[in-house]
Amino acid sequence: MSLTDLAYERNLTIDEFIQRWMVESNIIPHGFHSENRVPPQLRPLSKMMGWKQPLEIHRPCGFNGRFYDLQQMPWAETLKVKRSDARALRDAWYTSYHNLDYSHNMLAERLPQDENFFQAKSMHTEHKATVEHFQLRNLISVPGYNTVHFASRSKVYSWTPDFDDIRCLIDLTRPAPESGFLSPVKISSMKSAYGLTIAGGFCGEYALRGTSGEGSGAKGLVTPDFNDGITNHVDIIRNRSGDSPICVFASNDRHLRVLDCETNIFLSDQELSRPINCTATSPDSRLRVVIGDSPDAWVIEADTGRPVHPLRGHRDFGFACAWSPDMRHIATSNQDKTVIIWDARTWRALETIDSDVAGYRSLRFSSVGGGPRTLLCAEPADRISIIDAQMYQSRQVHDFFGEIGGADYAPDGGAIWVANTDPHFGGFMQFERRNWGQAFGLADLPNEWLSEGELDADERCCVGGRQRELRFLRNLGDEEYEMFML
Repeated sequence: MSLTDLAYERNLTIDEFIQRWMVESNIIPHGFHSENRVPPQLRPLSKMMGWKQPLEIHRPCGFNGRFYDLQQMPWAETLKVKRSDARALRDAWYTSYHNLDYSHNMLAERLPQDENFFQAKSMHTEHKATVEHFQLRNLISVPGYNTVHFASRSKVYSWTPDFDDIRCLIDLTRPAPESGFLSPVKISSMKSAYGLTIAGGFCGEYALRGTSGEGSGAKGLVTPDFNDGITNHVDIIRNRSGDSPICVFASNDRHLRVLDCETNIFLSDQELSRPINCTATSPDSRLRVVIGDSPDAWVIEADTGRPVHPLRGHRDFGFACAWSPDMRHIATSNQDKTVIIWDARTWRALETIDSDVAGYRSLRFSSVGGGPRTLLCAEPADRISIIDAQMYQSRQVHDFFGEIGGADYAPDGGAIWVANTDPHFGGFMQFERRNWGQAFGLADLPNEWLSEGELDADERCCVGGRQRELRFLRNLGDEEYEMFML
């Protein structure tokens, strides 16, 4: 993420969108500024602007349709327009940001919307996450089936929707000169996992605390670079050499830093050639995919940062990546409006999938065991796609109105939570899995593209069988590593 990106990508809130629509439809006269009374043509707009969301909206019991509108915005009742017309116009007006100039990828495929993995369940509007940088949308985590963590300005909250119980986990609203915090911290990225919550800030700040809320936690600076120290991404992963988890910070100063969460000591500092906007570590914690201010993503060794293989195929800067729980697939997403699925055994691209309006800024694979495997893709606003992560040939789309601060699965894969950050019509949206818990046979490995025996004869496979095995199991010394690379 370059410094020029800090010029905010200005897209309309829903109130602003409706107002512009009314003006351009000549429902509202240009230049009307009277404060004495509301003329007839302004009354529908006035009612829409003053419409108050219910605190909770639930899909009615027995509702069997494929689509239920969780926001319940009174398009027809108040503005006398169709929701579908509002949807089409909002999409047409949306500004998709890009850093590089390029032609459209003609190989990208817009998947059909044939699936029905999840259905709308509820919306809660009392609390809202906030987006502090338009390109960074990892501001929500779902650490438990009944718990949502989210960032709102300078705080991270833990919220239990069933009881509407909310408490502040991390409060960075006050300067803390002893920790290097010179002003209230603008939280740019956060994550909760393995019993910990970590928040990263615009000027290199970080804070961590146990999800139970006990203890004061810890604070510090990821980098002393005040001007270019924005925390683009944080991730919490297992520690292969210890019991406590570790945190991976991707900072805009081109460094990846790894923090021991128990001792609050940085274990490594890896300098790369470009700012990294997102990382995803393999489930065995040995390899890491990084994506950032370059069309190319890279797979690197997690411990050393040494490159393993490039992932080339995107045309713009990347902001999201994910590694599947079975370690076999990597997903990378980019401002070129595509997500590429890679085979982690051969490093070749399996599918290039087109988004609808803008490049996905958040990717999540569902956990194994909760039903058919899926890949959750969140655009910057208005929609999420849930892609079949077995064959990557179909998907489901849920559309709504509002900027997205992030989306995440519940740990058991039975629900998806979306942070809709629109100041008027936003809130937290819950989608529940249909037929959750159904049997899912792994014997035939339906997500596999080629059997292990076929890989040796495939000219696109970069390494042999021994190296493929070592890729996930090795613990090589320097000489062994150099021989492997040669």
